[in-house]
Amino acid sequence: MDQLVLERQVERRRKRRRGIAALLAALSALTIGAGSVSLALFTDQDSSTWSFTVGTIDIESNPAVMTAITGMMPGDVASDSLTISNAGNATFRYAMSTVATNALGNQLTVAVRAEDVGGGCAAFTGAVIVAG
Repeated sequence: MDQLVLERQVERRRKRRRGIAALLAALSALTIGAGSVSLALFTDQDSSTWSFTVGTIDIESNPAVMTAITGMMPGDVASDSLTISNAGNATFRYAMSTVATNALGNQLTVAVRAEDVGGGCAAFTGAVIVAG
């Protein structure tokens, strides 16, 4: 009888191992199947249309930027108007520099003013923006 009991135990163990192996195989197949279905979420595609517009800056000066003042003596005052504008469609900033090449050049005082109330710089009464 002991032999019969031992054979039944061995047979139960084999069936249990086969059942566990079959269960693991089924779970593996389900996991792989679920994983392959979920990959569709990561391979989705969509398209979009973008539009870019380039801004322009077109600096214009009136009159030409070069001005020559001759025959100045200490204490003399000379003024000239220069209108800088942007004919483009983007905002811009600009800087100006002046160069005096003669001996009195380092004694010159330059003031940059805003436009007069009526527009332009005819009366030179606009607020001083840069005093130098």
